Amino acid sequence: MLIESDRHRAEDSVVWRVFAEADCEHSRTAQFLRHAADAKRQIIGFHKRPKPYYVGCSWGKDSVVLLHLFLGLGYSPRVVYVRQLDNENPESLRVRDAFLSRFDVPDYEEIAYSYADAEPDWFAPDGRPIKWYRVLNDLRLRYGVHVTGVRADESSTRMLRYQRFGCETRASFAPFRFFRVADIFAYMSMFDLPIHPNYAMVGGGRWDRNRIRVTSIGNREGTGHGRAEWEREYYGDVLARIESRGG
Repeated sequence: MLIESDRHRAEDSVVWRVFAEADCEHSRTAQFLRHAADAKRQIIGFHKRPKPYYVGCSWGKDSVVLLHLFLGLGYSPRVVYVRQLDNENPESLRVRDAFLSRFDVPDYEEIAYSYADAEPDWFAPDGRPIKWYRVLNDLRLRYGVHVTGVRADESSTRMLRYQRFGCETRASFAPFRFFRVADIFAYMSMFDLPIHPNYAMVGGGRWDRNRIRVTSIGNREGTGHGRAEWEREYYGDVLARIESRGG
């Protein structure tokens, strides 16, 4: 269920219908069913080894699927949404509201932080913000293992992570070792889960849906693969507000 946005264009809607049909078809494949079954086995095995943990949720595609898997297995995990208030994606809260209106998540928490009054040591020497990592460390100390929806097919670094550690490390658990991006969209199609509007903002097919992210707008990190240009095209108004306040 794509959350519609006034940022969508007519050509985006045409392309999305093609995507939606392909996602539905993929959800019927044996490959998808194997990958989904493996993710469930990993989560069941993890849950059987008692430990404090929380599920991190950004309301992007991977975390929505991750949370739905936990709920579908009958678990009620602590769920944490970390909000970066300076340049929060305005569409993410609509996905949150759509999901929470349909599914009971009794142990839900939002943590907000801002770079507006940042100390110098919030940034690495290359200018990359590091406050995010401090937030994650604080969460680990408070709540335990971070359950994340990262996938092996996202990057060579994450593939190496799975090859070296498997699904679980001392600080994190990532059950999507076999899930591919096509499987994620197929799962959302199968269960009609709310889909972030960003994934349909593809410029009529000029932008790769699989590389679109839902994180904060205008971050200094993560501008590769045309992300900065994509943000300028679809979130120019948000960028203008950020730039007007010197953010």
